[in-house]
Amino acid sequence: MLQNKKLLIISPEDFGVVFLSKHHYAEELSKKNKVWFLNAKGNRRQKKLIEISNEDSNLSIVNYFNLFFGFGKIPFWLTKLINNFLSARIRRAMGDVDIVWTFEQSKFFDLDLFGAKHKIFHPVDYIDQFHFEKKLISDSADIIFSVSDEILNTLVTSTPKHFINHGVQISNSCQQANLSIDRRKVNIGYVGNINSPYLDIKNLLKAVELNNDAMFHFIGPYESSNLGQIKSSNNYESLKKFKNIVFHGVISKPLLVNTLKKFDILISCYNYSKDSIRLSNSHKILEYLCAGKIVVSNYFPVYKKVNMEIICLVEDNSMFGERVQEVSEKLEFYNEIEKQKLRLVLAKENSYSNQIKRIEELLDNQLK
Repeated sequence: MLQNKKLLIISPEDFGVVFLSKHHYAEELSKKNKVWFLNAKGNRRQKKLIEISNEDSNLSIVNYFNLFFGFGKIPFWLTKLINNFLSARIRRAMGDVDIVWTFEQSKFFDLDLFGAKHKIFHPVDYIDQFHFEKKLISDSADIIFSVSDEILNTLVTSTPKHFINHGVQISNSCQQANLSIDRRKVNIGYVGNINSPYLDIKNLLKAVELNNDAMFHFIGPYESSNLGQIKSSNNYESLKKFKNIVFHGVISKPLLVNTLKKFDILISCYNYSKDSIRLSNSHKILEYLCAGKIVVSNYFPVYKKVNMEIICLVEDNSMFGERVQEVSEKLEFYNEIEKQKLRLVLAKENSYSNQIKRIEELLDNQLK
């Protein structure tokens, strides 16, 4: 089903230096298929309505002149007219495709317009708006995938829905355990945007203060990228006051796993109670598992059945700092080689290539 096909991937984020799941799926699928990746924003400086550039022999990037004015600002009939016009021009520029696979939750909500044999809706994030558009996309799709049952349950449709966990890119670095404990100083790593409004900054600050003999390393973007604009917040100002924090900025994907392997504990501290649907899963956890080291995290329903010695979930974030402290005192136990190997196995089970195999099996059963 997913070999020697022509695919159009519609993404809410442009193709660029920083990769999210949409970009990884496009890259992985292009190994056995011809893939067109439709950028999100369009390019107002381009001379033609539709411009296509080649990323490699099997992966092309499609830019369109953005005619969208923002939903709710113009009548729906006009929005629909724009959808029809742009999808027809995009289809003409690419030619026929076998599969249209959209991660977008607002634009191009009638997947039938692309003339594909099979239509996939794959929301990997929860957006608390565009309910009408998401309903239209869901109904026009043949099958729906998402990273949590909580997100799937928000989609009211008769279209079949299936859970597919986040994927992770398995590099050569994610192949063997690495036992390295610096008894002079515990090193704790965090990857992500510290300006996220869903970061539980209160309990994160408490953890940093309580574990003042450990070093906290924050890895994440501080500048705008292909994923959007970085807005300043009080989180960075609050964190930079601590002497036991180091900010590393963005680290490229090829270097990230090796960097994470140098840390003793990897943490996630989102405010799950603030938005249990949006925070029902996180790609971050799989990236951490690739490093092999113990993960101390806020609660994620997806991992509730995983042994606490592999992923230490904290159901109440008020105990997050104490749990980090408890784990740091038993690193020989939590980071022993056998436990690291189990984390690597869990990561590999969720590689993008394995997720595509699961999707392919579901497509074969559903769409024959």
